[in-house]
Amino acid sequence: MARPNTDSIQLSGSSGPISLVLTGILTANNFTGKRQYIKEGSSTKEAGFQLQENKEKTFSSFTYFSSAAKDSIPPQYKNQSRFDYFFSSVWPTGTMPLDELHKKFIRLSLGMKTAIIEPGKFISDGKNK
Repeated sequence: MARPNTDSIQLSGSSGPISLVLTGILTANNFTGKRQYIKEGSSTKEAGFQLQENKEKTFSSFTYFSSAAKDSIPPQYKNQSRFDYFFSSVWPTGTMPLDELHKKFIRLSLGMKTAIIEPGKFISDGKNK
């Protein structure tokens, strides 16, 4: 008997006090399992989920922002401490209601105080600080 092409997988993402973890079985047709929404200071929320191909070909497109920096204390101070910074985020490029919902969730996850700042500037400002 042929074994189906499946694999167990766990995807997680977090920013600040919020984390999302998807744990399940990946097949050629879908990804099905358990979702955990974790917010610091609150109880974990769990639910089932199923991700599958969008056959209608309607989807949100995203762009990717990232920023990195490295620095160290000058040698004359005889301290080998280093600073490493890396931050990244995806950002919806559309204006449909689902895109706006994604943007709101990303802003909340990143701790963005205002709705007009997009991640590129927010990430760059964070690196410069």
